[in-house]
Amino acid sequence: NRPNQEDCLCYGSVCDKEPLYYAVVCDGIGGHKNGEIASKLVCDSFSRSFKSVKNEGYVDLVAIFNNALAYAYEQLESYDEGGLSIKRMGTTLTCVLLYKNKGLCAHIGDSRIYHIRNTFFRSKILYKSLDHSLVNELIALGKLKPEDANSHPERHRITRAIQAYNRVNATVHLCDNVKPGDYFFLCTDGVLEQLTDLILCGILHAKKKGVKLKLREIEKVCYSKTQDNFSSCLIQIPEYSIMQRIKYLSLLLQRI
Repeated sequence: NRPNQEDCLCYGSVCDKEPLYYAVVCDGIGGHKNGEIASKLVCDSFSRSFKSVKNEGYVDLVAIFNNALAYAYEQLESYDEGGLSIKRMGTTLTCVLLYKNKGLCAHIGDSRIYHIRNTFFRSKILYKSLDHSLVNELIALGKLKPEDANSHPERHRITRAIQAYNRVNATVHLCDNVKPGDYFFLCTDGVLEQLTDLILCGILHAKKKGVKLKLREIEKVCYSKTQDNFSSCLIQIPEYSIMQRIKYLSLLLQRI
């Protein structure tokens, strides 16, 4: 609902035999044009870095991410267009890497990542990234109550961002037991203006709706109500096929 779009995202896979999947969502900062440039430049840099990965039998997700982050900083710092001050440009970052049954979630700023697993009765949040924001720092120091965070005058102030000449580290979370049916949801803070954890889990638990329909439900929650740009990426780990389930049960029976 803003005249300029400062969000950017990319996703894809590399390595044919044992694919490495990736998704990146960024929310630019620095005002008109600056934010747009930074978020797109960082997304493009991550995508190029991931596409250069070669699977030689061992995949180090942390090293792959760190190489991509370093490359993004290099590209941001080398950018110059007509004397534009690149020091004012910046972006938040969320990144998910998936390989076999392992995953990596990394973020900088207040864009967020969820890892959610459906049970029979409900959707369970296994991981939710903690925003790098002033209000979260105040909560940690005991100077602000969690229930007052959404009404704080500086609730949108972030404490980390990807910026030229001011390199900060990402918070990295590793998932060692990714299962079929799991969801990974990446989104900018604009989505979070209207989408609560409860609403998100309710949408993802609807069994008869595919990923595209669930994204449309999320869009309906945000559309015309959210003041900021809102962008998101939803990943579902494929469910076991009937034949895979039969083979899995056969293996279990043989072990018994």
